[in-house]
Amino acid sequence: MEKVFLDNESKVILKMVKLIHKVPNNELSHVELEKKLGINRKTVVKYVGNLLSFDEQKVFSFEDSILKMANSTNFQPASLLNKMMLNSLKFQIMKIIFEGNSIDCTNLCFDLGISRGAFSVHIKQLDEFLEEYNLEVKFQGKEFLRGEEYEIRFFFHALFWGLQEEDIITENPMLNKVTKLLLEIDPKLDYFTLLKIRLNVYISQIRTKNGHFITSEKEFIVPDHPYVSYKYFSDKMNEIDFFNNCPTIESKQAECRYLYFLGCCSNLLTAEKVKKINWKPDNENSSSIQAFIDIANRTLPFKLRTIEVKFLQINLYYLHRAASVFKGRQRTLGIQSIEKKIKENRPNDYALIAQFINKLCLENKDIKKLIQHFPTLYYHYGTILLGIFKAHKRPIKLLIQANFSSLQLEQLAWQIERSAVVPVKIMYGEIMSTSRPDGIISDWTPSKKYKNVPFFNVSSLYRDWNYSDLENFFYQLADSQFKHASTK
Repeated sequence: MEKVFLDNESKVILKMVKLIHKVPNNELSHVELEKKLGINRKTVVKYVGNLLSFDEQKVFSFEDSILKMANSTNFQPASLLNKMMLNSLKFQIMKIIFEGNSIDCTNLCFDLGISRGAFSVHIKQLDEFLEEYNLEVKFQGKEFLRGEEYEIRFFFHALFWGLQEEDIITENPMLNKVTKLLLEIDPKLDYFTLLKIRLNVYISQIRTKNGHFITSEKEFIVPDHPYVSYKYFSDKMNEIDFFNNCPTIESKQAECRYLYFLGCCSNLLTAEKVKKINWKPDNENSSSIQAFIDIANRTLPFKLRTIEVKFLQINLYYLHRAASVFKGRQRTLGIQSIEKKIKENRPNDYALIAQFINKLCLENKDIKKLIQHFPTLYYHYGTILLGIFKAHKRPIKLLIQANFSSLQLEQLAWQIERSAVVPVKIMYGEIMSTSRPDGIISDWTPSKKYKNVPFFNVSSLYRDWNYSDLENFFYQLADSQFKHASTK
């Protein structure tokens, strides 16, 4: 998404920020920036000036030709990316279309500060990009975005998701009523799922307000979700008059089915929640779900448990239904950064997941088509598999050898519990069974008999502690459990 909506200057500024974020002292001279970015000094100064104009928290400074980032900051490059997206010309054009305002091209070009020729280039680029979503943008007549209504809404959700909610959503009493209803249905609804559903509801509000409606409910009929039946949801939405913009009973029902479908597909269930549910999907998509389960049992280094099969049946049903209806990519908030972290710190798990999904695509044409139609499904598969992997990892046997006080050892145990990605069995000193430990945490070099055991040095633990280092150590220990299976 960002590759299309951001201009070259914004992309270079983001690269600049990532570079300074990585260097140990968080500072780079203009000469280093010129060399690393491939631009001249004048351009460096211009781009740094624009970066500072985005920097409301005063994280960056530019003194004596050196760009510095405050060391104590919690600044995230993603926050800058969001600001740049909002400032992008293409984004502003699409947001104006979304809001349904009457558009005069001459006035719009004047407001955006661009010529008609530049505007035409942006529209052409947007039109090419929107082919992925089965849409086209044309500034002719009254309809500026053409395609199926549910595909238009899916695109706007993909465009807006991940940006600050207050930059997109205008709070209104009706949206607050729906939010209250969602929390009544599921009081433990996680925050990101709630935000995702709220955004879908808001987009539907604006589209129906502007006279755009879902034309058929056929695509969106699904069995009742374990948390709430369609009838209950429909009754409650009608009680608050959410569909008062709909001109007919049929359009009200189609809109209601659409929102219920989105809620079901957004609120995936954990393995713990699945234990308490007596639910079985209908036969639709059952062959692709069974193929996933069969290939998993043949390919992965363990057999799926009964509860995991049930977990997959329920969640894959909704994911596959969404993938069969919607075309194009979603913005995967956080998932791609998690994927990068897993690739770096858990290479065996990452390789095993990649091999498994490739095997899925080779052996099952339906799953391959679903991923091609809805590429984000690939990331959802990875997230689901990581959760299952964690349940199959045996506890790590950890030997602690450190000259610490009891209070320091208690602090260390707390850090271990916080960092570990799988259960840990802790042993102290030389009190170990005949089996070797999986890892050692010590403030001195371990003895020769443990020379091949992974070792984490905590000699500077209470002076210069880096939590992410210990977390990465546990990722490596957990990852090594499936090493031989993933390289078969």
